[in-house]
Amino acid sequence: MKKIFLAIIAIQFLCACNLLSMKSRDVDNYYQASGIEKYFLNDVPEWLNFNETLECKRKRNIQFFDLPLMAKSFQISFGDLIQFQASYNEEYIARSFVSKANPFSLQDKQFLFYKSLDKINNQIKTFNLPKFKTIYLVLVDSLLEDSKKLTKLKEFLNSSTFNNGYPVLISFCYTVHEIEEKFSEKTYSILPAEMTTTFLENGAASNKFYFSLESIFPSEYQLRVYKSKELKNIKLFSETIKEFQF
Repeated sequence: MKKIFLAIIAIQFLCACNLLSMKSRDVDNYYQASGIEKYFLNDVPEWLNFNETLECKRKRNIQFFDLPLMAKSFQISFGDLIQFQASYNEEYIARSFVSKANPFSLQDKQFLFYKSLDKINNQIKTFNLPKFKTIYLVLVDSLLEDSKKLTKLKEFLNSSTFNNGYPVLISFCYTVHEIEEKFSEKTYSILPAEMTTTFLENGAASNKFYFSLESIFPSEYQLRVYKSKELKNIKLFSETIKEFQF
């Protein structure tokens, strides 16, 4: 009887050890084999976050993705993948505002990755195409940090220039959250830095961050860019898009 009692105690001890072992295991280990890590590009080096031409710097870490690889894996258009990246970063950056000391775990990244992918598959997008087919892209870089320049920009946005076109704020450096903070009194459509990419539509790598406007806007849209006079002699977008100064 004594031997049976000791055997029961031993079994209970082993079970307790196994349970403790399971509880102490890093939860992230369960997500290391999910396979999505290959789509995540490395963080952008600090020195690359500064745009010398536009004299602006990215203040928030943006998660960029290997869009050509995702296109092959998920059979999604290049334009929709840009929307996916924007959707992912909308929540990813918002969380960085709350707590810098609490980075995304692999579990968090997997959840947000598939959540954003599901949104795009259901045509839930961060940037919705305006009904107006004439789009005036207004570059806000180099203007947001200067109060006088920002005031001038807002005056321009309220001018008669936009009677014949729809204004869309566009930025290589600032996130959608940062731009919205500067224009809290009025809502504008925004193409933020998280919608830039270093991949061309054909899958080749680009040597700079750029906006694939041809992928974002269908061919029936007419695009023109308005930028600061300081950038008069600098071509920032596709050769097919006319650029004007204000």
